[in-house]
Amino acid sequence: MKTLPNTITRWEKLMKNLNDIPLGIVLEYDVFIKFIKQLLKPCMFIPWDDENNCPFEEPDKDNMAFYTHKNISIQEEYQQAKDRVLFDGFEYEYVKSSKYKTFHVFKFNKWTIYYDVEAKEFEYTDMVQDYTIKTIQDLCDKVQLTPNGIKQAGL
Repeated sequence: MKTLPNTITRWEKLMKNLNDIPLGIVLEYDVFIKFIKQLLKPCMFIPWDDENNCPFEEPDKDNMAFYTHKNISIQEEYQQAKDRVLFDGFEYEYVKSSKYKTFHVFKFNKWTIYYDVEAKEFEYTDMVQDYTIKTIQDLCDKVQLTPNGIKQAGL
């Protein structure tokens, strides 16, 4: 898996003198910059059901039920959601609700990410401090990319 910090350093070195860089590399850089500037979404961390704004549970292998509105099996829909994930290693923990907010909680190694459903904002804690995160770039030194993430980043 590729990590983003090494790639960012590589791009920074390459981009110091644009006059000496072939156009193809400049276009790759543009793809990468657009990738890391994307706003975070739950589907980047785990298979996520965008329609119902909730995690997509892995279906039972024997369940061949079909969603009539999409005309694909539950297994196919889950696989499509799984293929959209950009970051490797995250697991869905639970939903946490209070009187004012609902959070979905994702875990990875020593830190926890909270997704505020109403505000559509992300925060994470590394067991020492809390941080607000908005874009892929905010996670660059913490995540590894899935094959789909590598493809989308143009790496």
